[in-house]
Amino acid sequence: MATEWKCYKQTFRDTWIRSLKSPVNLLITDTIIPGLHLRFYATTKNIVFYLGYMVKGSRQHRNIKIGNWVDLKTETVREQAAEFRKQVTNGFDPMEERQKEIKKTLDEQRQRIKVSVLLEEYFEKVSKTRKRASTQKSDRGQIDRYISRSNRARRRLDDPDIIRRVRKKYTRK
Repeated sequence: MATEWKCYKQTFRDTWIRSLKSPVNLLITDTIIPGLHLRFYATTKNIVFYLGYMVKGSRQHRNIKIGNWVDLKTETVREQAAEFRKQVTNGFDPMEERQKEIKKTLDEQRQRIKVSVLLEEYFEKVSKTRKRASTQKSDRGQIDRYISRSNRARRRLDDPDIIRRVRKKYTRK
């Protein structure tokens, strides 16, 4: 079953948006800035602002998310929408720029050292050289049980500051 949307135009005001209620999803276009619209999701009562635009030089239509109504006021939304529209008229694609930024941060995260690499480094440099076999086995068991299986612990330990501190502690002589 397709989601039902009701569409109409209205000048955005904070007081009007605050009182927005509907049993169906709403797509409301602002009358002041062309392309600016909000989406009201009936099930979650979430309100999200978007700017619709055509990519210059192609016939591609895009919608860039500006933000949630809870986080922004309508004046701020209009300012950001006007800035995006200036970028579009100058030939830039704001969605493409945002996607490049996201890709860059993901690449940086992938290049950070991972916990598994740090643990192997620990076993090679510290555990095998300074500890007895029974302690090595105990260390390996605890790490496998508490860190390797837990994504939450691994994410916390993937923090570069923690990794630097651990490396510094165990590489001293």
